[in-house]
Amino acid sequence: LFLHFFIPWVFATRECSSRISYSVKGTLDNDKLFSTCAIDKTGVRTDVRSLFDVLNLPERQILHFCRAPNCIKPIEKLVRSMPTNCVITYQGSARNLSKEISTLYYHCAEIVRAADKVDEDYIYRYFLD
Repeated sequence: LFLHFFIPWVFATRECSSRISYSVKGTLDNDKLFSTCAIDKTGVRTDVRSLFDVLNLPERQILHFCRAPNCIKPIEKLVRSMPTNCVITYQGSARNLSKEISTLYYHCAEIVRAADKVDEDYIYRYFLD
């Protein structure tokens, strides 16, 4: 697993095509999408302008984001379609955004899995005993 993420990152020295860069940046900076995904249960909207702002949300809101199909599907699409062997200039530096987006996506999966396990344990403990 480590080599799956590490090797492409080491060799990602060339710039991605402008078409790929534009598409990736368009998804990452889709403030309309991410701001609608950053609403808590009381209806309060958090200022989220980029996918990476999601990482600064409280854990409960990150879970909400990760569980919402309309929020996580664009990220899943990026993970599956983005080349791992090139860099994109984003926020002033050449970055392997494929690695960063994949890390966030798998972090989401981990958070959802843990929350689902807690929910499942609660149901077994209190309703099925």
